[in-house]
Amino acid sequence: EVTLGLILSNVNLLLASSAVAGADSMDTLVGALVLLAGSVFHSTTFVATEWLLKGDATVKPVPAMVLSGWMGACSSCVLLLYNLCIGAHYGFGRLYMDPVEAMGGDWRNVLVGLVCLLSANALHSGAFFFMLGSLGAVSAGVMKGLQAV
Repeated sequence: EVTLGLILSNVNLLLASSAVAGADSMDTLVGALVLLAGSVFHSTTFVATEWLLKGDATVKPVPAMVLSGWMGACSSCVLLLYNLCIGAHYGFGRLYMDPVEAMGGDWRNVLVGLVCLLSANALHSGAFFFMLGSLGAVSAGVMKGLQAV
C-alpha cells in the first residue's frame, strides 16, 4: 500500500511538472526519482527505529534516549568530520571566522546560539524517539505529517 502510494505520488508529480511550459522531462524524472528515494529511506528509518525500540525475538529493545543519543552522536561526528575536511580545504578563517567578523558578530553569541540549538534539537529528538517507541511508526509518521501542516 505504502509503496503504491509513493509510486502514484511520484507519477502524479512527474505528469504535473512535465505539463509546465519549458520543463525538461529528464530533470523532472530525476527529481521524481530522488523524491521517491528520499521517501523510501525516510520510511525505512521509521520502521528500523521502531524495530530497535521495540525489539523482537533476535534483538533486545533499545531505550529511546539511548538510541536517540547514539544517533545524535554519530550524526554529529559525521558533520564534524565534514566541516573539518571542508575547513581544511578552503580555510577555516574564510569559511567560519571572516563572515562573523565581517558582520560585526561576536563569537560568544555564536556559541550561545549553537548551544541553544543543540539543546532544542536534543529535546526534540528525545521526544520524537519516545513517541516512536510508545506509539509506533505509523502514529509517529502521522504526527510528523501534522507537524508539517
